[in-house]
Amino acid sequence: MNLSQNPLKGWDILITRSAEQGRELSEKVISLGGKAIHIPMIEFRPAEGAQDNYLKKMADYDWIIFTSANTVRFFFKALEKNNVPIPATMKWAAVGDKTKKILQKEGIEPDFVPNKFSAEDFVEEFISAVKGGKILFPHGNLARSIIPEGLRNEGFTLDDWTIYETFFPDESRGKLKDWLQNCGKAVVTFTSPSTVRNFMEIIRLEGLDHVLPHLTAACIGPVTAKELKNFGVTPRICPSVYTTEAMVNEMMEYIQKNEEEDQSWN
Repeated sequence: MNLSQNPLKGWDILITRSAEQGRELSEKVISLGGKAIHIPMIEFRPAEGAQDNYLKKMADYDWIIFTSANTVRFFFKALEKNNVPIPATMKWAAVGDKTKKILQKEGIEPDFVPNKFSAEDFVEEFISAVKGGKILFPHGNLARSIIPEGLRNEGFTLDDWTIYETFFPDESRGKLKDWLQNCGKAVVTFTSPSTVRNFMEIIRLEGLDHVLPHLTAACIGPVTAKELKNFGVTPRICPSVYTTEAMVNEMMEYIQKNEEEDQSWN
């Protein structure tokens, strides 16, 4: 086996991201010789409820903060649908390289990007760089409250906007059950706490707890890893940089070490 050319050869890599978000990761896995199994544990749709309140006040905000590519996509869809122009004076903050790149595709160069990608680090860095102002914080229905609470505690005026919601695609239950009953060497990738919860719920409903010791878990960061540990599972792969690229790199290192240890017994 040539690990340098096909470091994931012989391994199934389960991708639990949404259909749209998981496509890039699937292509990466395939390019590295692995078998990409894409069974989304989450999907997204616009949140129910009126959005007019935030759209009508768009010109009143000094800053808008995006913590994910999803918030960027749903935000610009809402603007386009309602013919709302982008205020020229608004400043933009983005958490993470992926969020930054999606903003740039929309023609927006972020005014603030933290050095670290966690919500806690964002609050600390933002309050050091920005003094006051009115903020719009669009997010999903499962978003944590660390950023809005942290900024309000520092005197910022902040409006929460639940712009999209996360749901479980029902067709994934049967697909996951079939795969778990037949997979070989496998890594299960988790990119959010909700992917963990939905995966573990299917494990419970289908009585598949016995397969867990045979799987290797990979988490994109500590928040997702903590959720997995709440279910009694310790991830073997968890990068210090919270991106899918870093997760794949650490996955390759883990698999190479695993293969070398297996070969040492031959």
